[in-house]
Order: sequence, then structure tokens, then C-alpha cells
Amino acid sequence: MTGQDQFGYDVTLPDGTTDRQAALDAWNRTVLAFLAHARQTPDHLQDALRLAPGFAMASACQGLFCLLQARRELVA
Repeated sequence: MTGQDQFGYDVTLPDGTTDRQAALDAWNRTVLAFLAHARQTPDHLQDALRLAPGFAMASACQGLFCLLQARRELVA
């Protein structure tokens, strides 16, 4: 199912997401927190992944966050 984030971009949540609005809200909080350099960013991201397991954009974001930390053990 496709919805839109707070900026009007299409976001596709995986089938099986039981509370799509809560997952989309968690994603929106993740993006805003990241842009604000907020320490709650990973918490919001984990909420999005918990509410929508298999959410590709959130999983890719998690990988990017690991790379941004520039720690060798997180690259895998």
C-alpha cells in the first residue's frame, strides 16, 4: 500500500503492516528527527521498522545510518 510522507513523496509500506498510519507517522518522525540532528532519530526509526517489518525505505535508512557512523564493524 502506498501513502505519502509529510513532504508529499510516495511511501510504500509492506503488505502485512497492521497499522499503516502509525508506521507512516513513525517514518515521518524519523525524517524530521534526522533533519534536526535529534538524538531520538534511531528510536523513531526502530518504531517504523517494528510497525512495518520489511519497510524497504526504513531498512535502507538504517543501513545509511550505520555507514554514517564510519565504524568498520557496522559496514556489514
